[in-house]
Amino acid sequence: MQAVALLGATMVVTGVLAACGPGSRPHPPPRVAGTRHSSSVASTCPSPQDVLVGVYHPQRLTVLNGCQSVAGTVESISAEQDGDVHFDIAVTPSYSRLLSTGNFAAQHGWLVVELMPRDGGHLPEPTIGDRVALVGAWVDDTNHSWHEIHPVFSEAINGGPAHRSGPQYGGSPPSDQSSEAAAGCRTPGGARCRGY
Repeated sequence: MQAVALLGATMVVTGVLAACGPGSRPHPPPRVAGTRHSSSVASTCPSPQDVLVGVYHPQRLTVLNGCQSVAGTVESISAEQDGDVHFDIAVTPSYSRLLSTGNFAAQHGWLVVELMPRDGGHLPEPTIGDRVALVGAWVDDTNHSWHEIHPVFSEAINGGPAHRSGPQYGGSPPSDQSSEAAAGCRTPGGARCRGY
């Protein structure tokens, strides 16, 4: 009986290998609904379950797309109590769907972007007027009722090279609050994050 089962399994494997012989091409990976990005952009982002790793109090953020590209012009910049660099971008028209009514009501119709303390030394702080191309988590900030790119995984300024960051560089404990997040940020080795 075992010999018959082994012979059947061998025939199935042989049939599969013949169908996928040297002249065949592998099938492309399935696309995830709602995502529009190239494989190089996707490789910039952490796995879906790790998108908010290193973000303090992540329950305040609802992930709309864990790997979203966006481009625009920096309109304002401010330092936040939590150590984040908050900047707003006027998105190029093709990305206007990323804005919510909250962005229009409280952010002049601009998209909020947050660079975290772990990003210091990895993602440069832009200046007003810079053109930025970003990849990050597109989220709804439920504390403020607007949409953001938070965290940012890749940033290119004025057509320059892309700089990368993410959970591989550490972050703040999820239990931290705004007043503790900068001090609580640690690298994977346990050192304090460089910050901005």
